[in-house]
Amino acid sequence: MKAIIMAGGEGTRLRPLTGTIPKPLAKLCGRPAVEYILDLLIKHGFSEAVFTLRYKGEMIERLFESEYYMAQAFDKGINLRFSYEDEPLGTAGCVKKAAADFTDDFLVISGDALCDFNLSAALKFHKETQAEATVITKQVSDPREYGLVISDGANSAITGFSEKPSYLNCISDYANTGVYILNPSALELIPNGKMWDFARDVFPKMLKEKRPLMAFAESGYWCDIGDIDTYVSCQRDILSGKVDCSINAERITDSIYSGSALPSNVVVKAPAYIGRNVQLGKNCVISGSVLSDNVTLGANCRVSDSVILDGVITAGGLISEGAVICENVKIKSDVRLSDGAVIGEGSVINENASVESGVRVWQNKSIPANTVVCNDFKYGGKGKIEISERGITGDTNIDITPDFAAKTGCALSALHPNNVLVACEENNASVSLKNALISGVSSTGVNSSNCGFATLPMLIHLSKLMLSDLIVHIRANAKTEIIILNGHGLALTRQQERSLEAGLNRAEYRSAPCDSFGAVSDIKCADELYISMLNHMSDFKSGCNIILNCGNERLLALLKPVFGRISSTNGEQLIITLNNAGTKAEFRLGKDFVIHHDNLILLACLDMFISGCDVALPADFPSAADVLAERYGRRVQRFFACSNDDSDKKARATAESEAFLWDGAYLALFVLGWIARDGASLIEAARSLPEFNRESRVILIDCPPQRILGKLCKGKMGCGEGIIISGEGEARGGRVLLRSNKKGNALFLMAESVSAETAKSLCDDVETEVKRLMLDI
Repeated sequence: MKAIIMAGGEGTRLRPLTGTIPKPLAKLCGRPAVEYILDLLIKHGFSEAVFTLRYKGEMIERLFESEYYMAQAFDKGINLRFSYEDEPLGTAGCVKKAAADFTDDFLVISGDALCDFNLSAALKFHKETQAEATVITKQVSDPREYGLVISDGANSAITGFSEKPSYLNCISDYANTGVYILNPSALELIPNGKMWDFARDVFPKMLKEKRPLMAFAESGYWCDIGDIDTYVSCQRDILSGKVDCSINAERITDSIYSGSALPSNVVVKAPAYIGRNVQLGKNCVISGSVLSDNVTLGANCRVSDSVILDGVITAGGLISEGAVICENVKIKSDVRLSDGAVIGEGSVINENASVESGVRVWQNKSIPANTVVCNDFKYGGKGKIEISERGITGDTNIDITPDFAAKTGCALSALHPNNVLVACEENNASVSLKNALISGVSSTGVNSSNCGFATLPMLIHLSKLMLSDLIVHIRANAKTEIIILNGHGLALTRQQERSLEAGLNRAEYRSAPCDSFGAVSDIKCADELYISMLNHMSDFKSGCNIILNCGNERLLALLKPVFGRISSTNGEQLIITLNNAGTKAEFRLGKDFVIHHDNLILLACLDMFISGCDVALPADFPSAADVLAERYGRRVQRFFACSNDDSDKKARATAESEAFLWDGAYLALFVLGWIARDGASLIEAARSLPEFNRESRVILIDCPPQRILGKLCKGKMGCGEGIIISGEGEARGGRVLLRSNKKGNALFLMAESVSAETAKSLCDDVETEVKRLMLDI
């Protein structure tokens, strides 16, 4: 049996660890990660393995062509070969090149993951099911960092894939481990010399052509060593016996200490690994840590939950709590390294320096004495940042500081905007954060526009006029919200969010040279342009005596003259209420008749349908819109809160021209305008809408959301974001949309029905079921 070991990745998320070595050579408890993969192949009787190489591939070839390794391979009956990519070919392209002469089923496995899978059982399953390709899957707790496999059951035919989704999009928690068994016929689907990927290209084509594609669920250990946290945790798992693998026997004693006898004044608390020729000074305490070969620690060091690689030397007094110290680092006396700190190869940390949690020091850097390093040395950012429904949020000047805002501006360059429009609320904190963010944008060479105190609707309107493709609005009070949207006011796609998060967490953005900073222009007419647009809409008389309410006094003062133009003093009183952001509206006619925001949207849709147009609405908007569309032979396109693919591309394109979706004043004028032009009655038009009632709730959860959604939808693909549960019995005709929030710690329930009582009952039933499932998971 033959295997392909994919070993060409750069491991950018592991930097600075992988700054000087390829990812498969990163050491786990004293051995390169890829050695454990070779052990696994040998254990299951593989006779040949071909490495696919690109980034620093010559280091891998040099290691395994050394006399020691070639003798080992010969003794263990496995032949090693090497296949280079002259240019990036993707996971599938490099495999086709490496397996050109294969005639039988073969295995594909990653050289930079750690696993102890029962490959023999997987091969048997593959042959028994006569699959053309078998994907080995593993259940995971957080699916957002993995490509997910959708199937009818654990070991069954694959029905779909979902690539690194948000919690909003996933209903499966079986990850594609990147371990495949392929028949050579599958290689026919891969073009020669092109960038081609299994998950993105090959497997979807197999599904489309109905080729036999199977999933085999593994219960063994698997860790995709994708970042520093997993690099540390998988070594802890090795030491704790969670992985069926071997560390070189001569290196292990009861304390996993090799070399001479443990000095009497040194304490090593298991689980710990200490390599050859390690020198420990007096009064050192080592716990839960990995010390590779030729490490020297001076006296009075305290090392816990850390990884220290070959050749590190410290003068003494080191306190390392969960840090990773790369090869040949020199540490002077009394240095403190906090949890998640990473020190790159060859760096020097001078006396009494402190490296804070999550900070990365790149290779060959020197940290001055008596300094506290709070930010990455070369790259910025620490701590994992995620984008929520409200954008990037946190406590003002604690989580969201001017320094953080500047980094956010830098990270926006990862989205490749042509110009970024930035505005904020009218207070000093918002202005300070806005200015810092604009500075960050400029430092990457991207142009930006300071749009002052423009509201979000004003900013979106201005963006369309200026053909910008990214807008940012900052609202800072006790908490700060940094809202980031595309130039048409739509939420970022999941791919864009991931790029932005990568920029924030790993500083994957460019720094412009001094003569290439982006231009910053001041736009002082955003409100005038916005009001001018609304004035063009207000060329009618509403027949109502309009009273305008809004908690935003500045916005209220700007809008009163606009609505005053269409108001009729002798008409029926109409109270229009806008929220402070100006994004939503509500009508109140007389004492009792209220038209809520959703119904105003429906009235806007009604005019579009009568005019022969389709509309696009958010995926969670009530299905009453679909009922209304059917009356006029039109349809409603749905777009997602966090689009994970191009399935809603058409809907997003349609929504770009529907300003009433995010502009309360525009919505009010749009509805009143068509009512006045058609001579219709506002109350009668509202009463003609399909009747519906909504009940919404938020359930905090303590388990991965896809576990709950997966059980409720029973293997189906869901509705793009979450799942829809239809009412039964007396609740027939009602439905509940159930989806996760973006952070995965809560579920949103949105029930709708003709009856308010039924909507509440549906919500009660689903909430009860969710809480029951939480107890079982």
